[in-house]
Parts: sequence; structure tokens; C-alpha cells
Amino acid sequence: GIHVLKSTAEHYMGEIPIDDEKELVRFLGSKTLLTVPENHVAGAFRVGVGTAEETEDGEFVLFPPGRHVLDADRYRNTQIHKLSGDIVQMGPVTILYVKEGFVGGAFERNKGIYRIFHPVPPYLLHEKEFEQIDLKPRTLAPFQLGPIFFVPVTEGQLAGAYEKESGNYQILPPGATYWLHSKDYEQIEVVSRTDQFRLGPYFYLTVQKGFVAGVYKKKGGAFVRLPPGRTYQLVQEEFEEPLIVKRDKHVVELGPLTFVTVEQGKLCG
Repeated sequence: GIHVLKSTAEHYMGEIPIDDEKELVRFLGSKTLLTVPENHVAGAFRVGVGTAEETEDGEFVLFPPGRHVLDADRYRNTQIHKLSGDIVQMGPVTILYVKEGFVGGAFERNKGIYRIFHPVPPYLLHEKEFEQIDLKPRTLAPFQLGPIFFVPVTEGQLAGAYEKESGNYQILPPGATYWLHSKDYEQIEVVSRTDQFRLGPYFYLTVQKGFVAGVYKKKGGAFVRLPPGRTYQLVQEEFEEPLIVKRDKHVVELGPLTFVTVEQGKLCG
């Protein structure tokens, strides 16, 4: 007669579609079917020593777009992610995508320095080499990325900061974006330039025609005239806040001085 031998450990699964858009990682017995579409990235931990891949046991391996058949005894914890965000975490690897108008950064573990990442194709950063990975949009206002302060100074502005080592105050003129490390600088400030403003240890005063200005010295109390047509930079340790008034009256007072304009046909006393 007809006899049939049937395994007690195996069974026929029928027809299985090669591609499944809803399930990109499928487990079939001892095999893993991995489908990596465009704009996706996949990876798994290696089990044992590799050959052609030159990988070692426990190393995380990335797979390019395409179809892959993986042995369960050679790979574990297979995962896949869509590159829909700017920072994608997959196992020990962080995929950092820095677009135009953004800047990224991270600490290098072995060197202890902070790396800046500019807009280019995605960065693949392994946690054994990088930590504290961050991404910030570039703005016209000062912003901080890790230990670095980005200070854009546009026309009509002036910036400054104290140097920690020397204690000197550094003036930052407009027309550039300055990178200041927090270990080297502190009390970073950006102000708009007007006729009278304060920046760090300085008073700034612009005296235009039709105005009179002056300032008291802290040591001795002498009053110093500031003639029009110039912008003055006064150290706060040496001078009080400067005074300025417009000469729009016949009698104008400025500190200890009185300015008198005598009209034609009048006397003053």
C-alpha cells in the first residue's frame, strides 16, 4: 500500500510571499527574512566571528536597502527603522541627519572633545565613540550646543564676553557668528547699538550735533565734557554713567554746567 512519513518536529507552511510591506522583519524557523526599503535602515547584533563582514561577536551590523536572509544562529535582535526624524536611535548606533539651517554635536569619548557636525549626508555615531548627541536649529539669537555658545552678531548689534583665564573683556564686532567654549568664556551678551547703551564693563555713548554730553570721573569727581561727533567707550570702573541732553532750549543744564543761548536783542545774567 501507500505509506506517508511525517516529521514530528517540522511542518509545511505553504506558500509565503517574498515581500510583505506591512511586516519587514519575518521569522521563518531558523531564518529571518529582512526587507529594507528605501529611506530605511536595519541592523542586528552579530553572533560569533564573521568572515567576509570582518565583524566580531556582539558587534552591531548595519544592512543596506534590499532583501536579506539571516541565520538565527548568526544574528540576533534584528530591527529596522524608517529615517523619518533627524535623530534615529538603533541599538548602539545613532543616525544623525543635519539639515540646512541646523548644526549637530557630540562628545568624543576617547578624546574628551566636543565635535561639531555640519549639514552633510547622515552621520552614523556609535555609542562606544560618541555621547550626548544633540541637534539645534541655527537662529539669529545666541544658542548653546553642548559646551559651545553660538553667538551671531548682525549689523546694528555688538556683543562681548569675559575671558575666564585672563578676566579681560572681549568685544565681538558685527558680521560673524562666534563659537565660544564655556570653559573659556562667560557672561556672553549681545545688545543692539543705540546712541547710549551698556555692554559688559563699558558705557557706549554717541554724541550727535545739537547735543551736549559729559561724564563724572569716579576718582576725584571731576566732570569731563564729551564733544559731539564721536562715539565714546567709557570704562565703568573709571566713570559714572554718562549724561547727555539736547540743546533745544535757551538754558540747558548738564551736570555742574549750564549752557545759555542769548537771543538777539536780549541780555542774560
